[in-house]
Amino acid sequence: MDYPLAAEHPLPAAPDDALTAVAWAADHAKAESGDTGRLAIGGDSAGANLVAANQHLHPRGDLLDDQAFEISDLFGSGEDVAVFGSFAYRSVSLGQAVRSPFCIHAKVKDGKIAFFQFMEDTFATARSFRSNGAWTIQTQPDVPTFEV
Repeated sequence: MDYPLAAEHPLPAAPDDALTAVAWAADHAKAESGDTGRLAIGGDSAGANLVAANQHLHPRGDLLDDQAFEISDLFGSGEDVAVFGSFAYRSVSLGQAVRSPFCIHAKVKDGKIAFFQFMEDTFATARSFRSNGAWTIQTQPDVPTFEV
């Protein structure tokens, strides 16, 4: 899916559009021959940021039970802001608890967020939904694989 870019569309335009797309997919899954009981969302780079931001901006409660969102450090210099902390939740389907560190880099221009990057431990998040088995990961072509 495409999403609106800052600064023309300030936060929370992109996460709101992503939530609208997920809600549409859930509402139309049956008509499109999908399984209405199973819906997974994910993303890469900015898309992963949108998925993570949506869980915290619009918690649904049927996938994750948010248990904590703690900011440990906050730094600012000029238009740059850095935030560090951790969050914790429990996957509703399997009851597996996760605590993940996070960091945010934002650029603020004229009192508005013009750039927002959210980074977290996506492996820990994904593992909270894994019911069994191991994943084999290969991060680079010439590097041996490893299991998670």
